[in-house]
Amino acid sequence: MSTNQLDNPIDVITSLDKSPEFYRHFASLFTPYYHLNDDDRIKDLNDSGYLLYQCVMQLDRIIDDQDVDRSPFMLSLFEMSLEKLHQIFPLKSDFWRLWRERKYFFFQAIDYEKNINHDSALWSDYCEISVKKAGLGALAIDALHYIADDKNWKIHNSLFNSYSNFSIAYQLLDDVLDVNEDLKKNQFNWLLYQCRKKGIYHLDTFQISPDLKIEVLQLSKYHFNKAKSFLPKHNVSVDNFELAIDCLSQNVTNVIDSYGRACDWK
Repeated sequence: MSTNQLDNPIDVITSLDKSPEFYRHFASLFTPYYHLNDDDRIKDLNDSGYLLYQCVMQLDRIIDDQDVDRSPFMLSLFEMSLEKLHQIFPLKSDFWRLWRERKYFFFQAIDYEKNINHDSALWSDYCEISVKKAGLGALAIDALHYIADDKNWKIHNSLFNSYSNFSIAYQLLDDVLDVNEDLKKNQFNWLLYQCRKKGIYHLDTFQISPDLKIEVLQLSKYHFNKAKSFLPKHNVSVDNFELAIDCLSQNVTNVIDSYGRACDWK
């Protein structure tokens, strides 16, 4: 990426990004729960969160593909994300305690995932890794908590529980959609783990049955529904986290339907 592109990376990334659109204004999805009006701070939070999200995507490519050439761009995204947060929160703000905690858990999850036993993993370990890997996204919730006039930890914790279940559900969906890529990279994947539990080890020559994929997708659907159950009452808004959950939950339903048709064709 050129120097000029680095000066305005969000426009460049957005033009190439295929991830869900709501990640570009992720913090705004939680503002209805805090009764906050959209202002410059929310815009900065959206931009900071999107830059950090893309930074994590670059880090994934560096780790998975050994593509170290992406490192300068990744670091630039991280620095720009941090700069926007410093415009909102002074160094002595309690927000930075949570920021350091989320960052620590993120790298801890990467290490856990790298060393997880592919043949005897625990569901609790999978959930912990999924939540901690996605924990940097929870900084949007943390930040809004400290921006809001009413520092309501009950709302904060409800939103975090919702986001945690959302993260587990999204990871399960991703495991089904990326199963072939994860197999090639020997990356832990819950669907592949279920195959091993059933004694199916030679997956390079095995077509995973639609029924097994549907089983994992139904678990994803369950956690999307659970994510909605934790959401507190909120102002009516076009943009809110519940709509993001519904969007991805519908994607799960669509994929389940496609595999269901595959079962019918047998």
